[in-house]
Amino acid sequence: MMPSWRKAQAWTPYSAEVPVSVVVLLLDHRSGGAVPILRAKRLSNALGANLHVVLALSATRSKLDTAHVSYVRRFLQHTKPHGDHTLEIVRGALADVGLDAARAQDPVVVVLDAEAGPKLACRVVDDLGVPALVARDPRSNGELIAASDMAHPDLPVLAAARDYARALDRPVTYFHNVRPMPPFVGDPATDLGPVVSTAELEAKAISDRLARLRRFARGERDGETVLARKDSTVETLLELVRNRGADLVVVGRDERSWFSRLLGRGVTERVVEQSPRSVLVVPMAVAGG
Repeated sequence: MMPSWRKAQAWTPYSAEVPVSVVVLLLDHRSGGAVPILRAKRLSNALGANLHVVLALSATRSKLDTAHVSYVRRFLQHTKPHGDHTLEIVRGALADVGLDAARAQDPVVVVLDAEAGPKLACRVVDDLGVPALVARDPRSNGELIAASDMAHPDLPVLAAARDYARALDRPVTYFHNVRPMPPFVGDPATDLGPVVSTAELEAKAISDRLARLRRFARGERDGETVLARKDSTVETLLELVRNRGADLVVVGRDERSWFSRLLGRGVTERVVEQSPRSVLVVPMAVAGG
């Protein structure tokens, strides 16, 4: 099953007018090669998509260029993706010429080596409006863990995780963290009311969100819900990933202002940087559409 936001371009053998979807893999001299290629191949197979590999070489020619190209080409031939696969060689920075090459393919998802870092992953999501998968060592038969802030009525992160779990035939756990509230707050109905205990408000928030998670997971094979009450969402999520032997973490791209991004990294950037497993970064505005 294709991700919900690209169903209109799902592969079909009956109509030549429907374009075949493309998974784009971005590589450069820093990329390890094997892990991102295997991840991209497996994902393209699961989605019924073609695989287009973009290898960005330095603008200054090197004697190592031929060896690098040969390695990637031979590895692609060895892995034998189910659909067509192509290799495009570009020169320049991966974040510039590589991103331009990916944009031209109109991909359903872009795969990156972990060395590319959280900045490029978020840029892919922001500029192309498609998910970015940061590839790390796989965990055989590991589950997907989807972390949602539940701020969006369509639950785009959870929906994307469900689609990918179905395509990859993996179980999925839906995770949400409710940070502890201060012991007293003003009346939320007026913002000017008397100071009241938050115990009842906190209990209701937890009950409502847990019920919402369970409603979403209902009917899913091997679907599970986890609701935590910790100060740090990132640390709690990564602990869950390690303890559960997860293979893929699904997070949304923070919709923060440019000014707040200057002040520090959000949850998305920190998860991409610190996660021991692959991370799929989902565009919040697109995934729920």
